[in-house]
Amino acid sequence: LVVATLSFWFVRVDTLRWVVMSLEQEFTRYPISIYTRAVRFVLSFVLPFAFMNYFPATYFLHKTEIGLSLSPQVGLLTPLIGLAWLAVSYAFWRVGLNHYQGTGS
Repeated sequence: LVVATLSFWFVRVDTLRWVVMSLEQEFTRYPISIYTRAVRFVLSFVLPFAFMNYFPATYFLHKTEIGLSLSPQVGLLTPLIGLAWLAVSYAFWRVGLNHYQGTGS
């Protein structure tokens, strides 16, 4: 929804949508423990791809990764993180609607 909202300001966002989808597919393919601390932070809190599969899997499988300071119980936050992202995306969408100007074609 965030990428789609950018179409209110930019005429073509299909390439950006493809980039975001490719990043999501690539970064959710492997456990976040293989990445550096900075990448783990981004995957957990900036673009929370880790909440799509990694944290729920560690919770349900009762696994802990050495080197990660987060408990497997953080997987329980997945629905809340999803709702938070939905709320932020919807708010951004509303901003886009308020600033929408047609291209005139």
